Amino acid sequence: MVFSSSGKSPNLIYGLEEARSKKMLSIAFSGKDGGRFPEVADYCYIVPSFSIHRIQEAHATAVHIIWDLVHIALGAEDVT
Repeated sequence: MVFSSSGKSPNLIYGLEEARSKKMLSIAFSGKDGGRFPEVADYCYIVPSFSIHRIQEAHATAVHIIWDLVHIALGAEDVT
């Protein structure tokens, strides 16, 4: 799972390409037009904004939701 406001971070693109070569599931979060992430990730969620602040706020919200969902899947009862 990678996060980038532009989807153009070379190290993250490399990581996604490596994950694909190893047949690992990859999930990317990006902003703007998604950059290269949509073509190298299995799933890419794009915040359609050019405002870095809005993109980062949306990514932070996604992290909190994913955190809760993982804990619920693991059986936590006090997430909500």
